[in-house]
Amino acid sequence: MKKRYRLVRRGERNTFYCFDTHTKKRETLRTSKAADARRLVDVRNEAVRHPSMNLQIAQVYLQHADSALAARTWQGVLSAAFFLASSQVGHWLGTFIFDRQYVRSERVRFSPIAIC
Repeated sequence: MKKRYRLVRRGERNTFYCFDTHTKKRETLRTSKAADARRLVDVRNEAVRHPSMNLQIAQVYLQHADSALAARTWQGVLSAAFFLASSQVGHWLGTFIFDRQYVRSERVRFSPIAIC
C-alpha cells in the first residue's frame, strides 16, 4: 500500500514538512530534527491505515493522562456547570442542563462518563 504522507525538507530553512499525496498540500511539522519528523509522518500514515486502532491508542493516552477520568460521573459535570453559573454562558448552560427531565434522573446523574 502506498503511503499517503511523505516527509519533505526545505533547503535553507532546515524545517521538515509533511506532504499529503491526496490533497497535494504541505504542512509544517515544526521541527528540524529528522528523527522527530520521521516519527510524526509515520504516526500520520499509521492513523490512515488503522483508524480504529488510532482511537484505542488515544483512549489509552487519555486514561493515563487523567486517572480520575474513569471514576467521573455526570453529577460532576452538572456541578461544574452550576459552578460556572456566575458567567452568562455558564448560566445559560446550567439552565439548559438542569431544565432537562432526563438529567434529573438518578440513573443518569450517577452513571459514569464512559469514553472507553
